[in-house]
Amino acid sequence: MENKFAKTISILFHPALVPSWFTLILVGSNTYISLLIPMQLKFVLFTMIFITTALFPLLFVAMMARRKIIGDIYLKKREDRIYPFAITALFYFLSYYLIRQLPLYDVFSMFLLGSTFIVVFSLLISFFWKISTHLLGIGGLLGGLSGIAIRLNLDFTAMIILGLIVSGLLGFARLKLNAHKPLQVYVGFLIGFFVMLAIFLVATI
Repeated sequence: MENKFAKTISILFHPALVPSWFTLILVGSNTYISLLIPMQLKFVLFTMIFITTALFPLLFVAMMARRKIIGDIYLKKREDRIYPFAITALFYFLSYYLIRQLPLYDVFSMFLLGSTFIVVFSLLISFFWKISTHLLGIGGLLGGLSGIAIRLNLDFTAMIILGLIVSGLLGFARLKLNAHKPLQVYVGFLIGFFVMLAIFLVATI
């Protein structure tokens, strides 16, 4: 039962889905960021982000696994992460560039820029260590929400508390599945959180 729960939450909060979750949270929030975006543009925004940050990277990972370039789609081995992370970073930067062209608040493009940096960090770390990308992702999500709350004086307290609960459950899930050691989980969360927070605190919004 615990293993099934661990697998489910690992899929729901797969790092590739974090930008999509961030977008859904913002466009669904009762803030001026959401209220000033027409419904049609919200759909375009979410679709673009989902395709460029989740669908395309995951398809490339599946293709590399099929061609035996990497061991499997789960990237269990540290060395299997190099090519997928490099390609993912390119897709994330492409997403950042495309979203910059839309008439939106910069919070969306800043999150994608921060996500690109986080993936690059993951890539560099993967040359010598296996870090938890799930916790990098959820840490980045919380860092982004915290940065927006600080910079734009918006109340995301409930979402941040919920995010902390999800982070704890996700950390438990990765450990339960023996995907990581505790240090890889803790460091992943901290790097994701502080890299994204720094992006929002230093960038011009």
